[in-house]
Amino acid sequence: MTRTGDQMSGDQDLVGFGFDHPDEAWMDRLREAELPAPMGVIGAYTLSGELGRGGQAVVYRARQPGLRREIALKRVSAGAFASPRARRRFEREIETVASLNHPGIVTAYAADVVGGVPLLAMELVEGMPITRWAQERGPREIAALFAEVCDAVQYAHGRGVIHRDLKPSNILVATQEGTARPKVLDFGLASLADPEDGVPTGTPAYASPEQAAGVSADVRSDVYSLGVVLAEALIGMRPVRGKGGDGGDPLARIISRRLRAIVSKQTAPDPDARYQTMSELAKDLRRFVAGEPVSALPASAAQSALALARRHTAATAAAATLLAAIVGFGIWAGVLARQLERERRSAVSARDREVTARGTADRIGSFMRGVLVMAEPGYGGTAEVKLRDVLEGASRAVDGSLSNNAEAAARVRQTLGIAMYGQGRFAEAAREFRRSLPYFRENPGEQSVELVEALRYLGTTLTLLEQDTEADALCVEALDLARLIRGEDRSALATALFDVARTRLNLGKLDDAARFEREAIEVFERDGAGRSSKAAIAQDVLGAILLAKGDPAGAVEARRKAVEANALHGETGNYAVSLSHLGEAQLAAGMADEAGESLRKAMELQQRIYGAGHPIVKETAELIRGWRTQSGGGK
Repeated sequence: MTRTGDQMSGDQDLVGFGFDHPDEAWMDRLREAELPAPMGVIGAYTLSGELGRGGQAVVYRARQPGLRREIALKRVSAGAFASPRARRRFEREIETVASLNHPGIVTAYAADVVGGVPLLAMELVEGMPITRWAQERGPREIAALFAEVCDAVQYAHGRGVIHRDLKPSNILVATQEGTARPKVLDFGLASLADPEDGVPTGTPAYASPEQAAGVSADVRSDVYSLGVVLAEALIGMRPVRGKGGDGGDPLARIISRRLRAIVSKQTAPDPDARYQTMSELAKDLRRFVAGEPVSALPASAAQSALALARRHTAATAAAATLLAAIVGFGIWAGVLARQLERERRSAVSARDREVTARGTADRIGSFMRGVLVMAEPGYGGTAEVKLRDVLEGASRAVDGSLSNNAEAAARVRQTLGIAMYGQGRFAEAAREFRRSLPYFRENPGEQSVELVEALRYLGTTLTLLEQDTEADALCVEALDLARLIRGEDRSALATALFDVARTRLNLGKLDDAARFEREAIEVFERDGAGRSSKAAIAQDVLGAILLAKGDPAGAVEARRKAVEANALHGETGNYAVSLSHLGEAQLAAGMADEAGESLRKAMELQQRIYGAGHPIVKETAELIRGWRTQSGGGK
């Protein structure tokens, strides 16, 4: 069946399929196109293996002529049999990659044509898809690498190039000098101009809603696709468009609220609700890595228990003076009381030890009087003194003023760390806790109570800094010691259990986290504190763990107990926050009516307690918007 020129008029794409050739020649070309290229040569390139094959192109491992380096050689999979459209797409990729020069984007070495078939010689990336690399990594490490991907894609966007097909196989992770580095590949769908409306683009599982609808894509479409990839890297699942099914929204399994908010913003159905650039996204990812608030979530919402402590990061001179006086007296009295208590229990060298205790207390008192001077207006040439400056000045002075009294130095540093922690300055707090810890290791206190405290201070602070492995080791050490403490007061054990549950949660060890959290709750209940505020927090956190484990029904039960415990203390802020958390769990469990009731009541109380603009209120407002989407508008 030989087609004539008249039959081919108006159908130019068919010429590329070989319909203008005799039947026998056409079949020869078809058979040749369907067979993999022999592992020999293509033009001047020596092939050594096939790296990958898709619907449009095939990539070989090859050696570049005249050079000793190995390269990736790409050609259209149909070879000379490719349609004009496939050729145009491939030529566009050559043009696009050649115009980009960024360490996070695959490098184009050369373009060639062999036997009428275009070839692209590229950098050989010895890596794995980013989702596979993420399987053995924690959220912080994953977020840091995705920020680098953002940098690369932002570079392309800045040159008018939209990728339009970001997916795991197009983002490979290679190890260079022991460091993981991402590389963005396959710009075959990239556009330097908008595509025609009505033509869907991208891979369906990762394409944005506007791409699936055939609407012109822009940089926010790439933001969406990378959000789907990030969700898959974190939880092994892609977000569900539209309403959640019986299993609820998969994003609820992302442990960190800040990271969950980032992914939710990336994958918003409305492009205007997403990050508007990859640079904005990269900044939020790096804020998450640094333990800072992210723009996708109100500043204190990720750590609502610390909301009030974080609101004020500076103070007037009067407030600084007051704090310094309280801190100074607290340390002085604490040292003296502990030492005198020891002497009452032991008559050995009691007089000498009492003298030592008073000497230590006097040194601390003298030191804190120096701190008070730093808090006076006019000190350092400025009329206004900020609390952070006072604390930093005190930290610098410890080494000189208390260098010959290890106990005084350790206790001052520990108290400075507590004050810095209250300001939300977690890196500085960790520095002070770390420098005080060696003293408490050598002087653990009766039943190691003081060492348990010192370990907990540093461990919980490192948790907020996302330094999860070290935090976990410190909190486990504190827990092992707390289990040995005798006496009726078991609060130290319950708190240590809670800390380890949190570190295991951050490490993604959800079964461990749930086990330790439940043990903490059992300790509270045995001590008759099952309805205390601390027990309520433990139940609330258990609910977060169960949500991450994909057990929304269990999360509802735990958070309902938290609400019941908080209700015993009145309509407090804790009660209002636990109500919104219960609504979140009910929403994930598909209990739309109950979620709506919990969230409406939480919003009413929170607005009354905190005011309309408070971050906690904004977080609840986001949950209400999610409820409206899931319930189709609600009542």
